[in-house]
Amino acid sequence: MIRPPTAPTTVDKLTGLPDRWAWETHAAHLLNNARNTGDHVALLLVDLDHFKAINDTWGHLAGDAVLAGVARVLRTVVSFGNGVIGRYGGDEFLVMLAHGDIQRPIQVAESLLRHIADLAVTVTATSGNQVLLTDISASIGLTTTPPDKLGCIGRLVLAADAALLHAKQNGRNQVRAGDERLAIAQQSVPQAQLIQQHFPESPVQALDHNACLQHLRNFFHMVACFCRCFLDPLVRVVQAPVPGVSGGLGRRGLTVSGEFWPRPWMGETSRVPSGVRSGERGGELAFCSPGVHGSASDKAGSVSSRPFFV
Repeated sequence: MIRPPTAPTTVDKLTGLPDRWAWETHAAHLLNNARNTGDHVALLLVDLDHFKAINDTWGHLAGDAVLAGVARVLRTVVSFGNGVIGRYGGDEFLVMLAHGDIQRPIQVAESLLRHIADLAVTVTATSGNQVLLTDISASIGLTTTPPDKLGCIGRLVLAADAALLHAKQNGRNQVRAGDERLAIAQQSVPQAQLIQQHFPESPVQALDHNACLQHLRNFFHMVACFCRCFLDPLVRVVQAPVPGVSGGLGRRGLTVSGEFWPRPWMGETSRVPSGVRSGERGGELAFCSPGVHGSASDKAGSVSSRPFFV
């Protein structure tokens, strides 16, 4: 484990623990003291169970809150006088202990499992809801070395990592030293309890004075268009009958004695029913509005195709 020369930080900002490289410096100092005092040295590699499920289900901010909670547990359980703790990376933590009793590392590991299991973390999920996460667990790989066989930090990490792999493969939520199972707790998966449901705010926006006027203009324009297109022709049919014809003329046709014939438009000629007479020549209809010059068709019995308006 060689510290890169460009590592700018020594403390993990999320958990407040020493980062991997700062932990290595403190662990090397503890290892040298153990050689002088004749103490045993133990290394614990702590890895949270199902941590990816926490990130995927409730979001990465929820995962950050869990990591910070586990860091508090480590500070509570591990005495700084007898041990060095740090964040190894991701959801893994390192604990090195100098001890004179072989049972001391096992007791610390079991205490870590119990305190992590009792951990309850309030988080804000990606949905915005406030949830309480419980049943968090961890797997711990442990290695211990007597004073006469103290090696380098790298060898201790490899041995603890191998023990951690056995703990993961054999059910998680347990402490393992190599192939030996030292402690096991009941299998658990992180659970969440809804505390407060998030209701998003209504996306209503306030309009300024000019925007309100523009919306009103658009509304009245729409009403005017509706009246002009649909109501005005009906009124004209009733109120403006054609002389000599029992009915009235609308924008789209002629109503005669309760029947309807389409009104002629540009390029169209409509045949007038037999028996209907109006205008100057028999069998023809010629309609003109004031100011519009209309004429009868050239053939009897038809209506001029020139456009006209009532």
